[in-house]
Amino acid sequence: MQTNIFLKHKHLLDHVRRNRTIMPMMVGIDLHDICNFKCVHCYVKYKFDNGSRGLSLEKLKRLFRDLADYGVMSLNLTGGETLARKDLGELIATAREYGLYCCLRTNALLLDSEQLVELRKLGLDEMVISIYGMNNEEYEAVTGRPNSWTRINQSVERAVATDLNLRLRYVALRQNYRSVGEYCRWAQGLGLDSEHRYVTWDIYPDNKGNMQTAEQSIPDELMGEFLSLLQQDDPELYAQMFPKDHSFSMCSVGRNLVHIDSEGNVHPCPNFPLAVGNINEQSFSQIWEESEQLQRIRAIKKEDLSCSGCGNRNSCYQRCIGAFYTWSAGKTWTESSPQYCSSKHSVAAHVSEGGCGSCGVGMQPHSTQESRAIS
Repeated sequence: MQTNIFLKHKHLLDHVRRNRTIMPMMVGIDLHDICNFKCVHCYVKYKFDNGSRGLSLEKLKRLFRDLADYGVMSLNLTGGETLARKDLGELIATAREYGLYCCLRTNALLLDSEQLVELRKLGLDEMVISIYGMNNEEYEAVTGRPNSWTRINQSVERAVATDLNLRLRYVALRQNYRSVGEYCRWAQGLGLDSEHRYVTWDIYPDNKGNMQTAEQSIPDELMGEFLSLLQQDDPELYAQMFPKDHSFSMCSVGRNLVHIDSEGNVHPCPNFPLAVGNINEQSFSQIWEESEQLQRIRAIKKEDLSCSGCGNRNSCYQRCIGAFYTWSAGKTWTESSPQYCSSKHSVAAHVSEGGCGSCGVGMQPHSTQESRAIS
């Protein structure tokens, strides 16, 4: 079974992260905002009625060439729904021509046998299918689309039979979290190892600061039930997601990855809706090298984060400064919020030996310093 480029070269990624090397290894691109789902948790859902059709084919081809010339290794193509873009095949062919590892993210509703054969011939390196439930009722509750699970189940089975490098991503929400065990058993039954099946549940306010999106996340009081189901039905994946040697560290946002939306705005990552430049106005290299906001983000050290003053920081998994930014409605990227800390505590209370302890969650962020507002 094939593996993701960064899992294949994990030693390189570990070296880059450990040494805080500034190197653009992966770039995500929203091909457009058009989608056949209207997911309750989607951070760009307010654009879908009048969605951007994205950067032109020629603009994207030039961008792919520039990214390859600058040393980018991997493209993460997302949306909107990527399969709804008519020139998708030409884009994938161009990415492969320039030697870029090409990962396509999709909800798989439009995925048919003919497309699978074409994607295989084009040399698509990886496909990630997001899963929003394990029955039609859960799917409709999340996506607003009735009877979609039946079609997607068939699409996934076809993709497995085509022998594409497939990864499944279960998006756990308050509407579907109880089906996580069924998902794990289903994915294992398809022959997908723990590198090719995973689960995510961190849901933030949307890119307009609207809390309605975050309200779709699993409530803190139910997080233990969700994690128990995951641990019971997929102990291998659970151990991989929550390693016992976990420690407080910084992510690679803005240092090894950036994200470009459908209007050309460059963001530190897809979960960090701060525009640091626009490729319609500047070259990628100019933005990467000269953006003052990127330089400020790269200069952040662990001790600058409010988490550094928290005695439970080593029990906090998947910490995200982009989440700091969205939870604060764009006011800060170094200070956590009571809501975000509470969600992290609900996880740590289950996965960490002895629980997470207490640092005033629900009363104030863990901070020993004044909040650093963004000017």
